Amino acid sequence: MRHLRSDYDAIQPFPVKRQHWVIIEGEKVYAGDGTVEKANIHTLGKHMDPIIPDDEPVFLLRGQDPSAGPAVRAWAEDVERRGGDPELVSRVLDWAKEMEMYARNNPHGMRQVADVPEGSLR
Repeated sequence: MRHLRSDYDAIQPFPVKRQHWVIIEGEKVYAGDGTVEKANIHTLGKHMDPIIPDDEPVFLLRGQDPSAGPAVRAWAEDVERRGGDPELVSRVLDWAKEMEMYARNNPHGMRQVADVPEGSLR
C-alpha cells in the first residue's frame, strides 16, 4: 500500500512480520500467527499476496487527530447515501464517536489542526 506520508510506510510493509491477512491462490488466509509461514507457502508452490496491493493508495487517520472523527463520520454518511450495508454504517459511526472521544481525551489531540513532520509528504 502507498501512504501519502513516507513516515507511515512502516505501518504495513509487505511481507510483514506481524499477524496479518493475505490472499493465497484467491483465498483469504490469516498469516503470521504460525498457521501460514512464508517458507511453507513457497515450498507448496503457492503465491502469497497482501490484501491491500502494494500500489494502492491509502489514507490513514489517527485517533489523536481532531479532524479524524468527523472525516470518518462523513465517509459513513456517504456509504449510507450510496445504499451501503447498514451494519457497516452503524459500526463506522460508532468508531467515529470513539475517535472523537480519543482526540478530546488525548493530549496529542488538543492540537486544532493536523500536522506532519517536515519532508514526510510525497
